[in-house]
Amino acid sequence: GVSRISRFKVESRSDGIIIDTDLILIYGYNIKSLLETIQQKVKTEVEKMTALNIKSLNLTAKGLVVQEEK
Repeated sequence: GVSRISRFKVESRSDGIIIDTDLILIYGYNIKSLLETIQQKVKTEVEKMTALNIKSLNLTAKGLVVQEEK
């Protein structure tokens, strides 16, 4: 899963918006499949809620954290 978002930037262009997001992930998840799932869900929801065309949605895993067991 995602621990937190460390950076979120949106750039508006005439042909759509570009979203750049840096994430801190929780250790133990498959990073590639996690980022692909997040990318698809975010793109679908943003386009549905705003009717804006997303030209690009760039996700970067900037770090990992280990969650303490409770």
